[in-house]
Amino acid sequence: DPWFYIYVAAGAVIFCYFDLVYFGLTAKSGAGVVTRIGPLVVAGTFMMWTAITPSLMTDYIETPLRTVGIIAALTGSVFFSTRLKNCPVSWSALKIMAPYLFLASIGMCLGKLAMQHAAPPEGVFYYTLIQSVIVWIMYVGMAAAPPSWKFVPHLDLNSSLRDRRVIMAGLCAAAGWIIATPAKWYAISIVENPAYVGTISLCEPFAVLLIYRLLRRREKAKIADGIGIVACAIALVIFTQF
Repeated sequence: DPWFYIYVAAGAVIFCYFDLVYFGLTAKSGAGVVTRIGPLVVAGTFMMWTAITPSLMTDYIETPLRTVGIIAALTGSVFFSTRLKNCPVSWSALKIMAPYLFLASIGMCLGKLAMQHAAPPEGVFYYTLIQSVIVWIMYVGMAAAPPSWKFVPHLDLNSSLRDRRVIMAGLCAAAGWIIATPAKWYAISIVENPAYVGTISLCEPFAVLLIYRLLRRREKAKIADGIGIVACAIALVIFTQF
């Protein structure tokens, strides 16, 4: 099905670009800030996929408690996002990330659409293969063309590809990619709403907080409102599963 390849290619480009922005902001603002803002993708994906699949809205409305919970979770996400204004570091990161969070939500929906145009085992394999090739081309192309860096906020690719630390980091990232990518898209292919799979990333903020605590590293950003965003994303998934 040609639509499968169209959705896969578009989603791969979007996610590659989003990851570059994500990593660049992590280097500037810290992993804690970025991972607490990232869960907004769950809300974005939920709303987009519900718009694409109106029948889900009927299912949600049939259970009043579910409807109230979903509305409360989405409202909470907006509320805590606006409260980030009280933290210059978090607010600055949110303003930069906002359009890319929107793109990531589109990417999740494109992935789900792609999976609907292929059988799960074969679809997942080809999605992983095509996405990996596209990502490799984009990364190598950007590394060879420094002028392209200006299109990604705070991107710094000055490290040498021959550096031993870069090679080891690349091998670790490749291993993680090979394991995580097929699992991710297989999960997206079988769930009702692709936003559910995004909830796995909700573990990131807590893992970062734990690592910071173990390293005795103090954050410059305020944590409470970011955790509020994560809590609302968790609540959104819980209520949609009623």
